[in-house]
Amino acid sequence: MEAADPEWCKTTATDARKFYYNAEFIEALSLDETQFMLAHDALHCALSHFARRQHRKKKHL
Repeated sequence: MEAADPEWCKTTATDARKFYYNAEFIEALSLDETQFMLAHDALHCALSHFARRQHRKKKHL
């Protein structure tokens, strides 16, 4: 996990190599909410969402 610049990572993100997080966002979550966010990002990797992107451009929120 890597703390990210809050300008481009408002919540959490993954690029299939690392998990990025906005420290202020994570600090405001409960333990259950934090676990959910980690599982959510891990599932993006596990379900190969990056392989399915094909021609679509990566969008940072």
